Amino acid sequence: MKPIITLENILSKITTELQLAMDTKQHVFRYPVLATCLELQPKQRTVVLREVSNSLGLRCYTDYRSAKVAQLQANAHASLLFYDPVQKLQISMEGSMTIIHNEQETHTIWDTIATHAKNDYTTTTAPGSSIDTPDAISYLDTTHHLTILDLTPIHIEYLQLTRTKHIRAAFDKINGKWEGKFLTP
Repeated sequence: MKPIITLENILSKITTELQLAMDTKQHVFRYPVLATCLELQPKQRTVVLREVSNSLGLRCYTDYRSAKVAQLQANAHASLLFYDPVQKLQISMEGSMTIIHNEQETHTIWDTIATHAKNDYTTTTAPGSSIDTPDAISYLDTTHHLTILDLTPIHIEYLQLTRTKHIRAAFDKINGKWEGKFLTP
């Protein structure tokens, strides 16, 4: 007998998959696409998911000098897109991004980052700066630009592609609780 698909089951699946991304380094949801907006132009890039809270808040890190920080300072609205080609599962989360760039909060995280990964936040020039060759990159010794990006989601869309009948649902955070509805795929 085929299991009954409910909104509660879908929200549970979303939560489970995001938690698996935290527990399994090779999980495809660990590398979502972050979309921001620069004036009226969308900008997208892949980021690394670093944390998922019980309320489905999402955290990633970046260099404070990156273009995405300036874009989020101008417009805090952002979305993260997750896609698993094996499951044919897509999850999109929209919300407001908070930028945390202070020594107190980043210091604790800095101490947990692998030595080789610290280079991502210590280049002498800002990410996206023009260089002559990849070998021209140099690094700071004592300073870092680690910044935390926290997405507080207010809207989630779920799309499960199947051979017979696709399943699509949307969830909105209303008064601190996720309320869902099915959508036509």
